[in-house]
Amino acid sequence: MEAVKCRHETWDKFTSTANGLKMMMPILVHLLDENGNSLFNIPQEELDEMLDAASEAIPTILPTIYREIRGLKLN
Repeated sequence: MEAVKCRHETWDKFTSTANGLKMMMPILVHLLDENGNSLFNIPQEELDEMLDAASEAIPTILPTIYREIRGLKLN
């Protein structure tokens, strides 16, 4: 998420599309509040399984996110 903060205009453009947001979900589901609850309202009893699945997806999706971000043209 630190990379997102550094170039937020690019990431905003990327995540404003349904496909971009879908690609980011394995990363975003790891966002938790100060009590360890999902910011996406994932029930606590499902959270560990969801985080495990998301963690497995990240190495697969990162190269695609990288290619998509590099291809964005900002005005």
